[in-house]
Amino acid sequence: MFPALPAGALARVSPGGLAVEPEAPRPVEGVPLVPHRPAASIAERVLAVLVEIEAQCGPRIELALIRAQLLPRGDADGHAALAAELVARFPEALAARVAAARLAIARGDAAAIRGALEGLVADGGALAWTLRGRWQCSHCGHRPGPFSWRCAQCRRWNTLRMETGIEPARVPPRERRAEPRIRSDGLLGAAPDQALPAATLDAGLSDAELASAGARRSLLGRVGGWFAGAWRRGA
Repeated sequence: MFPALPAGALARVSPGGLAVEPEAPRPVEGVPLVPHRPAASIAERVLAVLVEIEAQCGPRIELALIRAQLLPRGDADGHAALAAELVARFPEALAARVAAARLAIARGDAAAIRGALEGLVADGGALAWTLRGRWQCSHCGHRPGPFSWRCAQCRRWNTLRMETGIEPARVPPRERRAEPRIRSDGLLGAAPDQALPAATLDAGLSDAELASAGARRSLLGRVGGWFAGAWRRGA
């Protein structure tokens, strides 16, 4: 008869007798404190980093476009939220409109696709300018306002052609200030004097010479007087 083994022990028969080895510890069964989550993919980690960056520096169009490309195809709610965010935050950006339209196509929402299409090609859409053509002379390149059969610059007949698909030039922003700019006199020098300059004309004569010259008759006056006297004597 072999002796009774303790609980949790294993028996091993050896030539010298019965050897007892302790059993390997078993994990305690119970409820895990942290639920098991699958490892995040590279795209999910990049998206999390982009969200943190936007929270620090504010909305950026380039970061939002990267997020639109990294969203998984099956995330319909994420596509809808990001499309609404693009249109709301960047209404004047054509790239944001295109990205929102692609997100609508990816989730297959007919109403969202229609709204994205209207935002691009409607009368007030981002691409409405492509149908607003302008007249241009095919000979000299002059662009008049209204149509006319004759070019106002080169004076040639029937040379105006409709020019379409050209994006209008953007108006440069003007710098506006609520208060005038403070100028440092030490940095830019003294402020300019707005008064009229003093007279600096120099006649080249002293005051006495100017007084005597004013009392004497000029050479032209003396010549004129001589001719007048000779005319009276001859008469």
